[in-house]
Amino acid sequence: MEKIEWSPSNIKHATYLGVIEFNSGDEEDECWHDFQVFTLSNRLIFGSFCNTGFIESGYMLKVGESTDVALQELASELEAFYRGGCEPRERLICSERM
Repeated sequence: MEKIEWSPSNIKHATYLGVIEFNSGDEEDECWHDFQVFTLSNRLIFGSFCNTGFIESGYMLKVGESTDVALQELASELEAFYRGGCEPRERLICSERM
């Protein structure tokens, strides 16, 4: 599969979907992550808000699936990314911030 380089998404017409939150640690060493998620017709965009606005961490392209199915896949991919020691994932296109 050809590697897609990350570039920022134009979220001017994106729809806000909500938050994905998960713990990648264990009971003794909790490590919580949360991402704000937006959708466009061809991708889900994830990142965080700060005092300067939304900072995009990356996106996942939709491949013919509904937004709900893509959202479940994004949550799984993000959890696997962090549980696997931040190893690259096939469907996530990430900024250097990740």
